Amino acid sequence: MKLLVVYYSRTGRTRRIAEEIAQKLSANIEEIIDIQQRSGPVGFIHGGRQAKKKDLTEIKPYLKELSKYEIVIIGTPIWYLTMAPAIRTFLHQYKNLLPQVAFFYTYG
Repeated sequence: MKLLVVYYSRTGRTRRIAEEIAQKLSANIEEIIDIQQRSGPVGFIHGGRQAKKKDLTEIKPYLKELSKYEIVIIGTPIWYLTMAPAIRTFLHQYKNLLPQVAFFYTYG
């Protein structure tokens, strides 16, 4: 079974979990890159505000062929009780290309 783990991580916590999942499942792994600056307190506050409003953001184009995977595992930190804007944007842009999906999230 061909698996892919995609994730967004501002601080590295979600990245560490994504890497562990990918390793244990022998899956490919890909990071979703948010174009907006998210570092520091201002980036944290702005990102949280966007998450709360369920706004989309701008992400780097995703170039892997999603249709060649049977399952895509999507990882996101929880911001304001919802997914990070980068993951919301990824889902919005690529929803019609995704096979079966599974999710994991990190918090705190």
